[in-house]
Order: sequence, then C-alpha cells, then structure tokens
Amino acid sequence: KKLYDDAMSTSLTTTKPITTNEDIQSTNADSTNPRRLLKRLLLFSVGAGVLNSLSGRYIANSAGGSFTTDSSLIGLMSRASPFMGLANFIHPIAMTLEGSIIAGRDAGYLVGTYVFSLVLLLSHLRCVCNEFVAVYHALLLFQIVRIIQFGLRVWKRTSVSPKKGIEGTELCAA
Repeated sequence: KKLYDDAMSTSLTTTKPITTNEDIQSTNADSTNPRRLLKRLLLFSVGAGVLNSLSGRYIANSAGGSFTTDSSLIGLMSRASPFMGLANFIHPIAMTLEGSIIAGRDAGYLVGTYVFSLVLLLSHLRCVCNEFVAVYHALLLFQIVRIIQFGLRVWKRTSVSPKKGIEGTELCAA
C-alpha cells in the first residue's frame, strides 16, 4: 500500500498536461511510449518462445517414451517436433500481441480475427490433414495467421501522431 501511495503521489505531482508538439515529441521519447513497452514485452515473449520451443522439441525427440511405449508414436512425435517447436516459439509472441489488443479494448477485432482463424484452422484440419504431422502444420499455420493479424493491428494502434498522441486518446490544448 505504501509503495502504491508513494507512486501515485509522485506521478500526480510530476505530471503535466501535454500541450505542444514539443511536449508530444518528448513524451514519445520517454518510457510512456507504447511501442517501447511493446518492444520490451515482445523481447520477453521471444525469450519465453525460445524456451518453449527448445523444451517442446526436447520432449518430443528425447522424452517421448515417458508418454508411450509405442515406438511408432514416438517416431511420429519426433517427426512433428520441428513444426511443434515453431508453433511453440510463436505462441508467446501471439499471446503478447493478443494481450495488447485486449488492453486496448479492441474486443470486436479480436472476436472477428478468432472467427476467421478458427474457421481456417478447422477447414485445414478437416480437408488437408491426413496424417499426424499435418496437425502440427495446421497449428503452425494458425499461429502464423494470428501473429500477422495481431501484429498488424497492434502496430497500427500504437502509432503516435502529432495531433492525437496514442490512437484514441485526444490531447488537450491549453
């Protein structure tokens, strides 16, 4: 509670309204820039993705016997591991971008993209997948589509223009 009170009193006493183009430029350069925060979050999610990918590939290639004794299934897991690894790498990045969309209260876009992505995934699973490895192709395709959809939207929504600041937040002129 004390930390919160100290942070609030400091932020309230040091905050000044943004009124000029110079103020906007200086605001863009500091830590309140949404793209700077997004880049930091994405860097963290890339690290998590690398860890997920390596762990998933290790389990599929080396520890498959922990789940089954069927050697043919262990071989299938090993064959699918590159695609599973890539999907596991992309997933935290997509989740970070999705979280940014949720934070921006852009639920309509999120629902629309999920409908499109799920229809694409289910169609691919039904019409194209005829073997086990193809399921991981479909999951990888799903993650790629999501990262493109979310990435473009977040990049657009975090743009800063001289007149408006962060999209959707109007600046007051003094």
